[in-house]
This record gives sequence, structure tokens and C-alpha cells, in this order.
Amino acid sequence: MEAGYIFNNSDAIVALQHVRLLLQTSANCYALCFDGGEKLLKLYRFPYSESEMNYVEVENTDIITGLRKPKKAGAQWLMPGSLPFLSHGVQAHSLDIFAESDKTMLCLRIADAADGLHDLLVIDFRKDPGVFGVALLQKDSDVQYKDLLSALISGSVAAVLKQAASERLVFDSASKQLTRILDISQKHKAAAETEKKLHKQTVANLANEYAIRLSQEYGRNVIISEAAHEVLWEHRDCMHAMNNIVEDALKYYLGQFPGQTGAIVLHEEFFDFPVFEKSELREIAGQVKPDLSRAQKSEQFLYRLKGGVEKAMAQNLPLTGKIVGPLCVPPISAPGISEYLGKHKVSIANVINRNPERWKLLTSQFKPVQNIDLNAYPVIKNKVN
Repeated sequence: MEAGYIFNNSDAIVALQHVRLLLQTSANCYALCFDGGEKLLKLYRFPYSESEMNYVEVENTDIITGLRKPKKAGAQWLMPGSLPFLSHGVQAHSLDIFAESDKTMLCLRIADAADGLHDLLVIDFRKDPGVFGVALLQKDSDVQYKDLLSALISGSVAAVLKQAASERLVFDSASKQLTRILDISQKHKAAAETEKKLHKQTVANLANEYAIRLSQEYGRNVIISEAAHEVLWEHRDCMHAMNNIVEDALKYYLGQFPGQTGAIVLHEEFFDFPVFEKSELREIAGQVKPDLSRAQKSEQFLYRLKGGVEKAMAQNLPLTGKIVGPLCVPPISAPGISEYLGKHKVSIANVINRNPERWKLLTSQFKPVQNIDLNAYPVIKNKVN
């Protein structure tokens, strides 16, 4: 039996399941339908003696194609043996084609959008019929009784198919809505990941700049290990004290290895991070937090621009937004650069004024940054007692 919600099956299978439930043990039920996914013609069988349906593949002959061609008549009574895809003990030619009592198979046509033809629902009433079939095998069975039975079954099937179509619309709408929600969620997740990477790179760049400054001061190459960078990232809330943290790690190294020369690699175990009392944290928050989140984003943006300018200079390219933007990581358009700098010029100016030397390349070489009046905005200082 096919898995899934009933309204997700084809109309022919929905109808087959319905009439089997409706007629119980009065008939063997069949559905000949086209599987649009597999491009196969299948015969679904639901015998009265079994609790589940099964199917076999059917060769799509010219006779079957002819039977499936659209016709106005939605229902038709047929004799056993008249359908090539069903086998019966009695042959059609041995029956009286004029005897209405010999026509014990009701065939309903169901439109199939998969190939434009009709699927066939066949109800083969039993030789020892139940309540629905008693009159069918009587010699005096008349057309009116069969028309009434055909109308009842056809109407019931039509109602079920209408309900299934309505449920499909609801299901499809819900599925599309869920897909949109998941898509938005994925975009937000990707944006958050990008933001995290940029923030992490900002912390690493800041630590490396302090390491370079200490290298010049102490006359030895100071390097921060990858593991140490991970620890610094985990303690990014201490960015306001980054210079002291890196210098303290260097002093610890020098105290532990006084006789060594050459490059100094600062590993994670050399770093110690300040623990603040709640009152101190409130003071730091009062001085720094109002612009901290925006400042971090502005700093990330400046690092992006700085990287793009450095790449452009290395290739002897003009230092314009149109050239520098695509060289940034991630890339940004020239209008995007102008829009960001214009919208966040106060924060950008504060970040640059806190450390003019760090951003000298941008303020001296890159026109969009030079257009910001750095003297027009006050500096928010980071103070830790």
C-alpha cells in the first residue's frame, strides 16, 4: 500500500481506497492509473479478501490507451473479460452482450493531469454479492437500478475527490509557507555565520596588531598561536583590555623563558583574563556599550575595506570604490560602501579616532573614507579602572 497522506496520492488511488471502504466485501476493486513520477502505467488491486492494496506494472498497449481516452460518460457498466488488464474465468464472447445482468463491472473515469488521459476505477461485484450486488445478478435486473447504484458510487467518489483536492491546496499552502520560513531561517543563519566570522576576524586582527606593536617594542617577533586566538575569541567581551591581555601574556612568557631568543609564540596557556565585579561591569558598560555593538560592526567594515585597498595597491589598481569593493572579503559594491559610510559615519569616525595609526592606510589613500570629517565627531573612550 502506498505510504503518505491520502490526499497526496493520485485521484484514482484515493477513489480506490474510498470505494473499497464503502463496499467492504461486496466487490474487488481496481485502479488503472498513470504514475507521472515513474512514467509507468500501474494496476492497483484491492481484492475484497485483503486488507491492503498492491499494484503491478501494466504494458501500455493501444487497446488500453483507447480505453483511457477521455469520454463524456463518467461511468459505464461492463461485462467480465471486457478489460484486457483484468483476468476472469469467463470470456466476454460467452456472455450475452444484450443481457444486462451479465454487466457486473462498474468502470468510472477519473481525469489524470499527468498524461492528459483518464485513469480507470473498476468495481467488479462478486459472484456471491453483498447488499450492493444482490440485484445485479438477477435475470430481471433493470437499467434503473444500475443507474441508481452508479450515481450513488460516482457521487460519493466525486465528493471524496473534491475533499482531497481541498486538502491538497491546504497542504501545498502550508508546505510553501514552511519552505519560505525555512529559507528565511537559512538566510538569517548564513548572515549570522558571516557576522560571526567577521567579528572573529576583527578580534584576531586586533590581537595581531598588538603583537606587531610588541614585536617592534621588544625587538623580537611575537606570534599568537591559533589556539590562543580561539581563547581570545571566547573572551571577546574583554576586547577593551586586549592590549593589556596580550602584553601580560608576553611578560609571562619572558618570565618563564628568560634565556631564550628568537621568535616568541604565545600559546593559550600564557593568557589570563580579567574578572570584573558587577559594579565594574556596569561602569564599563556605561562607558563603552552604547557604541560597542555598532563600533564592532564598523571596525569589521573598515577591516574589509583595508584588505581590499591592500589588494588593490598590490596590483597597482586605482583605489576607487568600484575597484576596491570586489576585492573585499566578502565583496561589496561601490554604492554599498558609500551607503554604509554615510549611514554610520559617526561610528566610523569614532573607531578611526580611537586608533588613527591603524586606519592610516584608509584615511590617507581611500577617498570614500577621506570624505568623512573625523574632527566633527567626539571619541567614545574605553576606560577600565
